[in-house]
Amino acid sequence: YSFDRIWGPESTQRGVFQDVEPLALSVVDGFNATIFAYGQTSSGKSYTMEGIPDCNQHGISHRTVKKIFNLLHLRAQQASESGENRDPADGSTVSPFVFNIEVSMLEIYNDEVYDLLAPPVAAGGKKTHLDVRRGKDGLVEVPGLVKEGVCCLEDVVAVLSR
Repeated sequence: YSFDRIWGPESTQRGVFQDVEPLALSVVDGFNATIFAYGQTSSGKSYTMEGIPDCNQHGISHRTVKKIFNLLHLRAQQASESGENRDPADGSTVSPFVFNIEVSMLEIYNDEVYDLLAPPVAAGGKKTHLDVRRGKDGLVEVPGLVKEGVCCLEDVVAVLSR
């Protein structure tokens, strides 16, 4: 395997976020990005990604989503102030900088992919596993994965805390 970066036990939430923060700008620029925590049981994956919100020690997920929303709102404000919302032909207002964000969450466990936002299965039923595929356009997709629209950091937190 090849990894872009590996952090040791002495790493802080802030330090890890500083290393992955540029991914937020890439997302705002229209690129796909993934922050993936990998490691053995009890190695700190959940702490790294989730932190301890009750103690205001937010993990990488919270910090990155917050940064993405801040950057998107900044871009919208810059577009509005720079006149990018004007039609060059007649100066009329055209549609402003808009963005749509959808959240999905999946788990890979024992080589099976599960949708963590799918409705609960009936008592005694098995979770349906999903496939990861490359679509006709060459992009990686997970058919059947639930995607929920969100408008702000609080929406994301609510969806992911279910």
